[in-house]
Amino acid sequence: MIPDTFPEIETARLRIIQPEERHLQDLYAVYSDEECMRYRDDYPQQHPEETKKLLAIFAERHAKKSALDWCIALKDSTTEHKVIGTFAYNRYAENGLGVIGYVLNRAYQHKGMMTEVLEAMIQFGFEQLKLHKIEAHVLPGNDFSEKLLLKLGFVKEGLLREREYFKGKHQSFYVYGRLLSDGDGPQYFDIE
Repeated sequence: MIPDTFPEIETARLRIIQPEERHLQDLYAVYSDEECMRYRDDYPQQHPEETKKLLAIFAERHAKKSALDWCIALKDSTTEHKVIGTFAYNRYAENGLGVIGYVLNRAYQHKGMMTEVLEAMIQFGFEQLKLHKIEAHVLPGNDFSEKLLLKLGFVKEGLLREREYFKGKHQSFYVYGRLLSDGDGPQYFDIE
């Protein structure tokens, strides 16, 4: 069940917070980066106006309760909660399925930060959203995401061949899933 107020989650190094217009430049740095967008379903953004539209989409999805989008921010006070990426439940249904997506600024990759985010958000999905299963869809070649999901107890369930059309062609992707019955993750963070 979605709480009435936007849920903010805290990990050891990060705050997972509601997207706001003040995050526009940090988000643009991520969504305009060709490498960050390589395995995403959209092209790199060319102008901050595109990021502003994305923020409006996030707000609309939350208002309609069709998805939940967060910004990933550093806790370090010297950074003014600098946003370094996003996490989303792109789809969810109580006692059903949640489909996740995420992206992280290249400067912060391979430092365990996305592991922290996913551990917290898996717990949030099962405990707060009352999900039965969490899925991630991964394009072939995105080895980082595949290893991360396996490390966090997801099972590679199969390849959906040419399932979606984006970036000018039909794209295949692997489905990774984790069931509520697969077990609990670490408990080192607080949900506010």
